[in-house]
Amino acid sequence: MLRQMEIIAEATTSLSDTFKTSHPTVPWRDIAGFRVQVAHRYWDTEWSEVEQTIIEDLPILRNAISSIERTDDQ
Repeated sequence: MLRQMEIIAEATTSLSDTFKTSHPTVPWRDIAGFRVQVAHRYWDTEWSEVEQTIIEDLPILRNAISSIERTDDQ
């Protein structure tokens, strides 16, 4: 699961600034920061925060991305 989250976070760093600016409700910087934390500073990671992210934040992100997809399809 953690690796998949890293991949998602890494992918957000490839999005254009224009795209990110046009979808300001998604915390793009926080998502990228999460990847840096678990990939490069894993010894200092609060695993309870990772668990909280999985339980609480991923469903919110999924809904936001779905909303973006629906908007872009119109």
